[in-house]
Amino acid sequence: MKICPNLNDPQVKEEFETLKRLFGEDSAYYLWNKNKGNFLDRTADGDINTTYISNFEKYNNKEYALKTAALELLNSKSYNNTDISKAEPVKNTTTLELGKEALMDIVEGYHMNNKGQFKLEADQAIDLNNTIKAAGLKDVDVVSVGVKYQLYDRSLNKYITAKEIKNNPKYSLSASDIQNSIKNKILDELKKLGVEVQTVDSLKSQYGLDYLAVADITNKAIKFAKNEISLEALGEEGAHFFVEAMNDSPFVNRLMNLIKQNEAYKNILGDEFSEYNLAYKGDKDLLAKEAIGKLLGQYLIDVNTLSYKPAKNLLERLWNALKSIFSSKDNTSLEKLLNNELREFAHDILTSKVKGLNKISLLKSSIDKLYSIGNRAKSLEDVMNKIIETEALRLKIYENQLSSVSTKDAQRKLVVELNDALEKGTIKERIASYISGASKVMQQLTEQLNKENELLSNNSISKSAHISRRMKSFLVSVQPIVTDMQRYLREDKSDPEFNNKMHSLISEFLIESNAINDELQLKMFNIFAKWIGTQFDKFVDVENPFGEKLTRQQVIDSLTKTNKDNNWFNRWISSASDNPDIVINLVATAFKNTEGEKRMKVKDVHYQLINAVKELNDAGIKDFDWIFEKINGEYSQNFNSEWDYSGYEVAKSKLWETTLNKKFPENPIEREKAFIANPDLQKEWAKIWSEFNRKYVEKVEGWENILYNKEKTLSRGEFLKWKSKNVNEYIDSKGNIKYTPNVYGELAHPKQKNKAFDEIKNNPAKLKFYNTINKIMKESLNLLPADMKGVTPNMAPRIRADFRERVVQEGFIKAFKTKDALSAIQIRADEDEFGHKYEERLQDFEGNTVQFLPIYYTSKIKDATFSTDLIGNVLRFYDMSINYHLKSKMIDILEVGKNILSERLVKIGSNGLETKATIPILTRLIQREGKIKAENLYKGYKDLIDKGLYGEYQKKEGSFKIPFIKGEFDIAKSMNAVRDAVQYIMLGGSPFVGLANQITGELSIINEAASKRFFDYKDRAFAAKEVMKLMPEYLAEVGSITPDSKLFYLTSFFDMLGDYDQELKDLNSNVKNKLLRGLSFNSLMLPIELGDFSNKMSVGIAMLHNTKVLNSEGKQVSLYDQFEVKNGIPGIKEGTKNLDGSSFTKSDLIAFMNRLGKLNTQLFGMTDKIDRAPLQSRSIGRAFSIFRTFLGPNLNRRYSKNKLDTSLGIYTEGYYNTLLKFIGYDLRDAHFNILTAWDKLTDGQKQNMHIAITELATLGIMTILIMTIGALAGKADEDNEKRLQALRLMLARTRTELAALSPLGIFSETTKIFQSPTALIGLVDSLSDAFSSAWFETYDKGDYKGWNKGFIKTLKLVPGNRLLFDFLTIDEKLKWYGLD
Repeated sequence: MKICPNLNDPQVKEEFETLKRLFGEDSAYYLWNKNKGNFLDRTADGDINTTYISNFEKYNNKEYALKTAALELLNSKSYNNTDISKAEPVKNTTTLELGKEALMDIVEGYHMNNKGQFKLEADQAIDLNNTIKAAGLKDVDVVSVGVKYQLYDRSLNKYITAKEIKNNPKYSLSASDIQNSIKNKILDELKKLGVEVQTVDSLKSQYGLDYLAVADITNKAIKFAKNEISLEALGEEGAHFFVEAMNDSPFVNRLMNLIKQNEAYKNILGDEFSEYNLAYKGDKDLLAKEAIGKLLGQYLIDVNTLSYKPAKNLLERLWNALKSIFSSKDNTSLEKLLNNELREFAHDILTSKVKGLNKISLLKSSIDKLYSIGNRAKSLEDVMNKIIETEALRLKIYENQLSSVSTKDAQRKLVVELNDALEKGTIKERIASYISGASKVMQQLTEQLNKENELLSNNSISKSAHISRRMKSFLVSVQPIVTDMQRYLREDKSDPEFNNKMHSLISEFLIESNAINDELQLKMFNIFAKWIGTQFDKFVDVENPFGEKLTRQQVIDSLTKTNKDNNWFNRWISSASDNPDIVINLVATAFKNTEGEKRMKVKDVHYQLINAVKELNDAGIKDFDWIFEKINGEYSQNFNSEWDYSGYEVAKSKLWETTLNKKFPENPIEREKAFIANPDLQKEWAKIWSEFNRKYVEKVEGWENILYNKEKTLSRGEFLKWKSKNVNEYIDSKGNIKYTPNVYGELAHPKQKNKAFDEIKNNPAKLKFYNTINKIMKESLNLLPADMKGVTPNMAPRIRADFRERVVQEGFIKAFKTKDALSAIQIRADEDEFGHKYEERLQDFEGNTVQFLPIYYTSKIKDATFSTDLIGNVLRFYDMSINYHLKSKMIDILEVGKNILSERLVKIGSNGLETKATIPILTRLIQREGKIKAENLYKGYKDLIDKGLYGEYQKKEGSFKIPFIKGEFDIAKSMNAVRDAVQYIMLGGSPFVGLANQITGELSIINEAASKRFFDYKDRAFAAKEVMKLMPEYLAEVGSITPDSKLFYLTSFFDMLGDYDQELKDLNSNVKNKLLRGLSFNSLMLPIELGDFSNKMSVGIAMLHNTKVLNSEGKQVSLYDQFEVKNGIPGIKEGTKNLDGSSFTKSDLIAFMNRLGKLNTQLFGMTDKIDRAPLQSRSIGRAFSIFRTFLGPNLNRRYSKNKLDTSLGIYTEGYYNTLLKFIGYDLRDAHFNILTAWDKLTDGQKQNMHIAITELATLGIMTILIMTIGALAGKADEDNEKRLQALRLMLARTRTELAALSPLGIFSETTKIFQSPTALIGLVDSLSDAFSSAWFETYDKGDYKGWNKGFIKTLKLVPGNRLLFDFLTIDEKLKWYGLD
């Protein structure tokens, strides 16, 4: 029986690596097995190894102590032909002194106060004492002083305070002497091996390798030349070291000349050339030398991979010379130096004597590993409890995640069996079975993953991601249990037979898990890389007019290393689709594609419902109240149905209350345990339910045959899903699996009928409409997990009524008195902006918060009014269900991505290359790449999937309580309420702001048309004409739930306004009054929103007119021409094709909507939920960016660097960026000949130039207009002066907003935007004015002459006041814009 090391345990892995380094891999396995899984500091029985301890204390040399322990274990005088006695080291006292240096770090770890005292438990005091002894302070003890402990120095006969530790030379040591001494020793040793100081200096200047790193690589190079280590162990610096060491050889010189010819080093260095060229300032010798190092590395790995074949012969001769030279070197002294002297220097670094490194108490962490027993199993019962705790957590996660009913039931059964084994005392058998089962699970998962990886479909990528996540979770959860079991086996020798069996099972598991662990991260990377590559393939042929286009390989390489991290602007202000990082950009577009697919499905249902409502209205039925079930006059929050599910629910609740909860445990796991302990109890349980079902449940005739036929005709996956919804599975008293129909499924129903349904059944119009609603709800529920609590087949969407509905249901006065009044600042069951509503926050086996796809509108509304907005709520429920279904296909892939991107690195250093950092190790120092993680990019990715996957569009920010009011109130929602109040008061009803928005939008459209990217002036003119023609019919339908105008179908089908979610919330189909249905507090913003509304419709129609396709006859027409509405269902005409002859598909339509949505965002500000800036998910960000959401997109549109915008489907660059490059570089290169420079521009650059020039010209024209109108106003009569000044004000506001984004005014005008009266601070000023002494003052001049100041200032706090005051404060506002 072989005992394998558990390499998943960090401590075991570190110990085993030490043995491998000293004795070789095979011998290390042999020693580990021989010592029964113990490190050599312990015996095979797990006791302290006195041989190891005595030699370690005598010589302070860990390697020597390990070798003597190995000899004793093998009962031999020598090992691997090494005479241990000859290697006996000289006793060294430096480490003892260094141990004293570590004392301050140690005592800080145990929280020493200024008096030198500790609050410790007895076992902690023992730990501290052992730590101090390990540090070499033999004279210092931890002693008890009353209820505390203190350090006592026996040599000084006194207690030690914190001040003395810091100041007494006895406890400190200068590192400089040691460092200089070691450096000189290393340089001397390197010189003996032929490595000159010049070589060391050259490697330092070119690659950042200091003398320590050169020594380490020299040692490795000699070993590699002797075939003692692999190329991987040598590292990538090895090849460069060889080249530098042979710098003067003819082979290197000839290679240099060969590679410099025709600048071959450019192709050899490939994508990295530009970085090296910048780093080496174009030095061709250094570039050629870098290329030789890369070629030598390729040659040593596989000669067939050479990127430059002409160098093959010279490389072969160079390597033969190198091998001959280095294999003859004796590296014994150098290795000894590295393994002894450097360990002391590492101690010094780790105890903070080297400036610039953080304090790390190495000895404290080591002692923690040796003496910490808080979480270790002391008995088999502890191990068993840990298993139960692990599997219970897994069950909780399954119950909330995408897990089948059978998976949850199996997990629940496992937890019950584990508890049963603990109670019955059959622990050993169950632990053995558990470990054995763990190995089998890993084997099965590995087979499944390998099978899926062979496929190439998107579905297989999703399945592979799911399996890999399960594998990682399972490994992480089981490894601590295995580690605890190993520790138990080391210490308990009472049952050798059991111990041998467990050693065998654990070895089997470790063999399996070690193999998986080595490959799992790579497999997860490949899964995400395959998915990202698939997303990028859609854009691989897109040309880049601003530079080089991205390759698929560059995109995949960026998953592990990116050029730079996000700056603060891209982290907080930019939208995901504006992020320069291609990975975030692609993921954002993947979300948009999914949102587009979802929206199309929901709108199809919306159009069906509009037609159904029309038919119902034609039959004379104008309301929907009849479809909702009522019990005792109150809504049951269900629909009426043929069967009385509500009556059944009442009977079932009564059964639980009166019988079941009194006789049986309420918790399912506890109940199962009770059944195992008492089978008669289970029989009684079954009998009670059997009698209840006989009384209340009717089975469908022939249900067994239906079940049999479903199993035969459906695929296994479909059948299991169908069965979980329609059949309950149970085990009878004889242990047989039995099935019974689920009362909520297709095979059974309540016996009692619902009498209210008779009226529906007897009315054909109502029945047809009811069946339409029922079909939609049934489809929705089938997309959700089968075993959701509280869900019945006739459930209605559970959503709170808004104010308008409450007015209709309860009257105007009661609408204010209801408990709903405070719901605006409370988190309720139907919230859909904050993600999943957690009963408790679960953490997974790695300590990360477990997130779930959100499911809304299923929990009954409490302490609030139930909404009967039938059409809006059914559509919202369907939207939620489709979202759940589609996102469930993405969740595993994107979570794997989160795992990969958490380790993403940034290329750093002034030259853009990776820096080199010296990493201290206990036994040696090695040189490694500096690893700076791309933390902002990772946080940006996490924010994106929090929104796109988990629906966390707003972050939860805690809650607070209000005295004397029940419940907690949400901080984020309270801030939202304040924000809403600010915009209603400070902006509501403002005609000037609305007109200014309209003008600004029109100018943005004109600028975009100048570029001809997505539409031109002709398209814009056509769109304006169409909007004017179609608008009257559209406006006549405002407030209607059955609109039928072409403009409605256009804006809806192509999602031109980008606010469909809000449209569903505002349907209010149960509000009969058309005017009331259209009114809300948001109506106050209508003057402002009308401009955006008109502009977005114009852009949408212009883009449709510009987009050319082929009709069914093969004639080129616009996409606008191919739009039609047939029988109330809008769509693209049949036979429509792209210009290349391919069919115009759903994907093409979604891509068009993505382009339209992104362009609207750039022109008018962010509305897309996915593209909300990260700052917008925080309440403070929402509050301080009211109607300033355009800043991020607008600044990116003007100043961003060259990047692929996957939403637009093109490469983009800020147009002012292009203009500034043209002025600063292109004109200069063309000797300031404008036409020559212009001709050299690409089409994309010319498009940007058109936009920039048009915008700057517009600013100039507006400035002239403002001056001209000002002059005219001064000469006009009073009435005309008012009109001209109003026009002047709107132009001034527009100019300020445009100028603030231009190079001419980005600094001077931007401050005005944030100081504007529309900012949050304006409300604070108005409030302070209204409640000041102004009530005792009167205006004595101006527009308010004779009016009470307090009254006017209070009036300005009324929502919508701007409708009046905009006309009364023109002069005041003109002054603010600097216009008198």
